[in-house]
Amino acid sequence: MDLREFLQREFQRRTGRNRRYSLRAFARDLDCNHSTLSQWLRGIRPMTPESIDRLCRRLGIAGMDRRRICELTDTDLLVLEAARTPAARTSPALAEALGIGVDQVNLSLTRLMRLRVLRMQGQEWHIVEGELA
Repeated sequence: MDLREFLQREFQRRTGRNRRYSLRAFARDLDCNHSTLSQWLRGIRPMTPESIDRLCRRLGIAGMDRRRICELTDTDLLVLEAARTPAARTSPALAEALGIGVDQVNLSLTRLMRLRVLRMQGQEWHIVEGELA
C-alpha cells in the first residue's frame, strides 16, 4: 500500500462516518490544496518527499508505520494475505496461489520481513500481529 492508497482509504473512512465530509474538508484537514490532493488521489501528480512528510505529520503517521504505508505494494499485501492461509507457507505455494512468479513472492517476503510485518520461524511464515494497521 502506498500513501496514495492510504489517503484514499482514509478519505473513504471519513466520508463513511460523515456523508457531508468533502474532499475540500479533507484537504483542509491535511493542510493542502484541494486540487493538489485530488491529483494525488487520482495518481496524476506525484508526491514529493516534502509533501509526504507533511501529510504523514498531519495524519499522525510516524516511524515504522510510515515506512510500511509508503513502501508496501499491492503484491506485498496479496502475499501477506495469502501467507495467512495454512496451505501457502512456502514461496512456490504462495506464487501458485496468487498466480504470480516465485521471484515476485520472494521480493515481497523480503520486504515484509525487513519491515517486520512477517517473520520466519523454522520453515513457516508468521505474521507479526498488531503491527500492521
